[in-house]
Amino acid sequence: MRRLALLFFVLLVVLAFLRSPYSRFQTVDVQGAVRLQPETVEDIAGVHPGDAIFIRPQAVRGRLLDSGEFVEARVHYRFPNRLLLEVREARPVAMSADGGLWLETGVFSRRGKVPTDVVWFGGSIDERTAEALARSLGGFPASVYEELSEITFDTEKDRLHVFLQNGDEVVVAPEDFERLMPHVPELLAAVPDDARGRLYLLGEGSYFVSYERLTKNGEGQDADEKGKPPSRVE
Repeated sequence: MRRLALLFFVLLVVLAFLRSPYSRFQTVDVQGAVRLQPETVEDIAGVHPGDAIFIRPQAVRGRLLDSGEFVEARVHYRFPNRLLLEVREARPVAMSADGGLWLETGVFSRRGKVPTDVVWFGGSIDERTAEALARSLGGFPASVYEELSEITFDTEKDRLHVFLQNGDEVVVAPEDFERLMPHVPELLAAVPDDARGRLYLLGEGSYFVSYERLTKNGEGQDADEKGKPPSRVE
């Protein structure tokens, strides 16, 4: 009889708790979000104020990271019924022709504020190439990334044309982009300051051709189609 009475009492306590405000999150606080609104982070996490507190923090963290919008995420309970979501957003590294953002995680996003200091992807870049480029851009040091302005894709020749902030242009194969682009500042340092043109990173060598020489060769045509390039940066 005593056991039944105790069980009945425990059941009453549980029911009372479930019907009380303490069984649901009073607040869900978000820290670390800059580009995204706190409500957007809650939507991605799948938890909002008023939801039952019986959640698995690891599952919430997994949803945040799996979205590709974040590179770090932590979920903390705060007594008695508060939840804290700590996040570090994935950095936007490029904007597509239709205004969407490519993040350093390789994820395409239409959420949040649109920055103005990112690389522009031309409409000729397909989704698979854009994803790989975004991941590469996310790993570049600031000294390299900040010099980039726009990237287009010549699908016929399978070459990227990377336009720099100083007016120069780099021509490189997609598979060599991540490996060779960090060397561009060093290679261009060997070019006269008043010379603007294209830096070709093709095959085993690299060479720079001024826009003036390209115009003489035939505007819009690559120097390697006109014979030996006039200048080299080894």
